[in-house]
Amino acid sequence: MIYEKTAQEIANLLRKKQEDYGEYNIEKFGTKGILVRLNDKVSRLINLIWDSDKEPNFESVEDTWMDIAGYAILGIIEEQKELQKRQEAERQAQ
Repeated sequence: MIYEKTAQEIANLLRKKQEDYGEYNIEKFGTKGILVRLNDKVSRLINLIWDSDKEPNFESVEDTWMDIAGYAILGIIEEQKELQKRQEAERQAQ
């Protein structure tokens, strides 16, 4: 299905970007850092779509959507890590 193909493209994009940015880039600022970056991408997308006669200087609209999806995935992963930490802390407290 097309969503599986797109999801695989996003996974490949995340893998390539992690190679460029480094393994611990997201961990430096965690969920708040992801939100800042996500906000930048959404602002860019709004600007490009509202001013639809504009040609992007760098990334296409589709690239921006892919980045937004990637940041959403990273946000989910960060939330899962935090949940695991809380659960582990609760187990140790018992």
